[in-house]
Amino acid sequence: RHTWRHKHMAAPLKGMKTTVLKIDDSNYSEVVARASQALKEGRIVGFPTETVYGIGADLNNAETLAQLVRLKNRPKEKPFTIHIADKDDFHKYTPGANIFARRLMDRYWPGPLTMIVKSLESDTAMTGIRLPGLKLSRDIIRESGVTVALPSANPASLPPATTAKEVLNYYDDRIDLVVDNGKSTIGDPSTVVMLRSDTFQILRTGIITDEDIINTACKKILFVCTGNTCRSPMAEAFMKHLLAERLKTSTDRLPSHGYLVKSAGVAAVEGEPPTMNASKALTKWDIYIDAYRAKVVNRSLLENSDHIYVMTSSLKAVLSEMLGGDDEKIELLDRDSEDVADPFGSNEACYTRCASRIYSNLLEILETI
Repeated sequence: RHTWRHKHMAAPLKGMKTTVLKIDDSNYSEVVARASQALKEGRIVGFPTETVYGIGADLNNAETLAQLVRLKNRPKEKPFTIHIADKDDFHKYTPGANIFARRLMDRYWPGPLTMIVKSLESDTAMTGIRLPGLKLSRDIIRESGVTVALPSANPASLPPATTAKEVLNYYDDRIDLVVDNGKSTIGDPSTVVMLRSDTFQILRTGIITDEDIINTACKKILFVCTGNTCRSPMAEAFMKHLLAERLKTSTDRLPSHGYLVKSAGVAAVEGEPPTMNASKALTKWDIYIDAYRAKVVNRSLLENSDHIYVMTSSLKAVLSEMLGGDDEKIELLDRDSEDVADPFGSNEACYTRCASRIYSNLLEILETI
């Protein structure tokens, strides 16, 4: 086992049987070939990802898998995450990618994100899948040609290894091979998200934050008026109410069901409260917006929105200009292409009529999104 050394291998520690392959520019292909062959032969191989080092094994080799369970000191029923080499490999292990998975893959793969999705094994089984960001990891997995389980290199409850030396501290003389590529770039485990057909749940936060996941996975709906103190806050509140009702959830749980609803104004005063009559009008639907505060629309908010609904054609022109002439995702809120006039300064009855008109149009919009 120790015949391949010299420039390719670090000097062994006394009594050490684990082979260490120190990688550099001159031996990259050879190290990848050695590591991938070891996986193919049913051996345990320690190698890095961009997050932490893992100990890899062929998931379909029962003997190797049992050894991996012992090394990790974890319950046998707790499944291991599959690590893949290419995005297309995702479909080998799951019946399909829903909208959440597609958005997250497009943004974060290859990278430090693990997605737990429906497995091909059964209607109820779930499986974790990750496409690591480190090319070395992907090359070893691809060349091995096996289904690779790659849990972090540490026994349960202990910190994950971020260097080959730390892997050896845990598993010297207990695993066959370690690929030494220096310290892992990130040093923390991946973010883990469980994806179901109509909702998602963040199980572990890594370098990709909860806010990052929500902003990426969710469909983003934006309502825009002038001052963001009456029409667009009413539209935002109504849409949240309608979506929550349709999805049988609460408005604060909408992001986990894949929806972010916001509003803003082209001439808003940041932090301004809604008008008194706008607040009063919505109480007729048992909706309360007193705590809302105005936001100014900006290009970033527009670019990151999937659907933008404006109150007037002149506002559509303003937003189109802000987006460099791109107005594909900007629509008039009124489905008959008429302006929803600003009720600012009017009486409560005028606000109520405006709210009713917004509500009836949102009932139609709801069916399209």
